[in-house]
Formats: sequence, C-alpha cells, structure tokens
Amino acid sequence: MVEQKTSQEEEIDWATMAPWAETLGLYFDFARADLSELRRHLRKYLSRPCTELLGALEIKAHGMKGAARNVGLERVANVALELEEHFHAVRDGVSKFDPIWVEGRLALLDVLLQRSEKMVKQRYGELNDGCQDSDR
Repeated sequence: MVEQKTSQEEEIDWATMAPWAETLGLYFDFARADLSELRRHLRKYLSRPCTELLGALEIKAHGMKGAARNVGLERVANVALELEEHFHAVRDGVSKFDPIWVEGRLALLDVLLQRSEKMVKQRYGELNDGCQDSDR
C-alpha cells in the first residue's frame, strides 16, 4: 500500500533536508526568532512608517526565504518570498503597504513552521541543535 502524502509533506524536499537533520532544531529555533522579529519590525513600521524599517522587513523575509529553501521547506520559502517581494514593491513605490495581508502571511508562516516541525520530528525524532556537549 502506498502512503499518501499530505499537501504539506509534498512541500518538504526531504532529500535537501537530509544533510541538515542533525541541526534542524537550530533551524526551527532561528525561524521562530526571525518570525518574532518580523512581527516586531511590523509593529514599529505600522506606528512609524519609514524606509529603513521597510528595508529591515525585506531583509528579514529574505533571510527566512533562504534558510527555508536551504533546508528543503519550499512552502515556507515561498511565503517568505511573497513577503520579501511585497516589502520591496512598497519600498520602490510600486504598491501600497497592506498590513492585513502581511499579518495573514506571518500567521501562515507560523502555521507552516509548526506543521513542518511536527512532520520533521515524526521523520527524524526529537530535534536537537547538532552540538555535542564537548562542542560547548
């Protein structure tokens, strides 16, 4: 019997992820911190819109995209790319900032990260940071 994959599982490139299995705990820790920082920058931007904060949002989204793509989380990378492109378009004056859309994308990133981490744990077991006690 062939195991059915969920749509989320199809968005994980397990072959790309495999070399990172030892450090996926770190990836998810940093991804949650990046998401928190995106939300913090967003709150600042909404209270005081400025190009510098928009640039910070764009850079953080860009970093999240690259990290997710490196470990094989394509759906996470694609949502981060959408955010990056939105921030860039606003910075270039091509479109207006849409805070509701941005909040929705951040919420989607949160859900995707949680679901991805759960599936990764099911596949690899409990995640750690890849460091041995002797490395510290």
